[in-house]
Formats: sequence, C-alpha cells, structure tokens
Amino acid sequence: MDPGGKEKISPEGSFILRTFKVRKPPWRKREFILPNGFVLVLDAPQTAEITISTNKGEFSFTVGELLDRGSLVRLQGQARADLVASPVTLADTEREDDFPRCSPSPGREGLYRLIEHKHFGPPTPINLTKLPKDEKGIPTDYSAFKPEGGGDRVMLTWFDGERWAKPIPVTDEGLDIWRPSVVVDGEGKVWVLWSQNIEGNRDILAGRFDPEKGSFSKIQRLTFDPGADIPCGGCEIRLGPDLDSLAGVEGR
Repeated sequence: MDPGGKEKISPEGSFILRTFKVRKPPWRKREFILPNGFVLVLDAPQTAEITISTNKGEFSFTVGELLDRGSLVRLQGQARADLVASPVTLADTEREDDFPRCSPSPGREGLYRLIEHKHFGPPTPINLTKLPKDEKGIPTDYSAFKPEGGGDRVMLTWFDGERWAKPIPVTDEGLDIWRPSVVVDGEGKVWVLWSQNIEGNRDILAGRFDPEKGSFSKIQRLTFDPGADIPCGGCEIRLGPDLDSLAGVEGR
C-alpha cells in the first residue's frame, strides 16, 4: 500500500486498494543470433575437394587447404570452414559411463579412465499389475524392487597414436566409487586413483598399470583415517620424485 495514495480502510475493516493496469513493457525482447552450421566428418585424401552451396552462393576448398590453415573464410566473410576434432565413442555399453578423465603420457599417447556404473535393482521395468495382490487387489509383495546386484567399477583405456584400446577393468564391479584420476609416473607406469566407500568410510585407493605387460599391480589403500577422503575435483595429480608420495594440485 501507498500511505499517500488512494487506498482507504474503514473503521468496520473494509478497504479499498488502488489498482494499476498492466501494460506491455516498452523495451523489445532481446534476440540472440546463434551460429548456423554443421559438422562434417570426412575420411578423404588431402586432394579431395569439398563444395558447399548456400543461398548466398557457392564455394569450394580442398581438405589439404583446411589442414594447413585450420580456418577458411569464403563468400566475403559470410561463410567459414573450421578444422575441428571429430568425436570418437570410447565407451558404449548398457551401463552408465561417467567421470571421464584423460591424461597425456610421455610418448604423446592419451590415457583415459572412467567409472562404469551398473544400476541396482531389476534390469527392466516391473509391471505393477503382475505383483502378488490380496483380495482387494492391493500389492502385497514389493521384493522385486529391492536394489541388488549393482555398483561401480573403474575402467581404463589408452590411445596408441592410431586407435583407442578396449577399456579394461581396474577394479572389481559392485563397488561405491567416486572421482577417479589418472597420471603417468617417471617410469612410464600409469597410476589410477579413486575414492571408495569401504564399510562406511570413504578412502583413497590406487592401482599401478604397466603398459608393456598390460597388467595392474595389487591395489593399494592410501588412506585409513575416519571421514570422507575424496580427491579434489578437476585437480592435477603429481607424483613425488621417489614415486611414494602423491599431491593433488587444484587447476587454475
């Protein structure tokens, strides 16, 4: 209410309020112009010519031109072609794949780790009409919904310069795992670290992978104190010179 306005309150308790007509605001709604284009994935020699036709005209270029320059502008700035990385599917399973992290190795090959999660409970939806019922038609047994048989496991794959390897398990499945990280030490060995729930206490564990042998060492438990030990999100893992110390450095 506006004390100096036209609102009135009678001794009996009735009142009159001043009203305003809602008007359309005078300003225009902001309009955003989004880039218009498409992504083309090619497997062609550098001499292959690409021709693009638009309502503004037509232009052409070779694969080699785009590889050399990275970006080409045509039609007096109304069209542009950029060299971008093509997507590659690294994990395609019926399970949930999450927490990806990639780290370069000394030989420029890439190392990639992720969590593979298998859902708890039945793999397919349950029809409520098929549950056991009493004489009134009310379900009496919901045990089919009991969560069991699911959990997480850490997977690891690597890039050899030409293709990605099939992911291999770092841990057993059925665990409660969070935020795995991957790093390569001075000997070229791969360390995978993660936070795991062990009997209600979340601690950090690690496994060391030998690329030449294609095998993991025995998993080590690095922390034992009560409380949640969780690697920092988005941090860089650094190994000490003697390979027996670890540090997590927040990225900037």
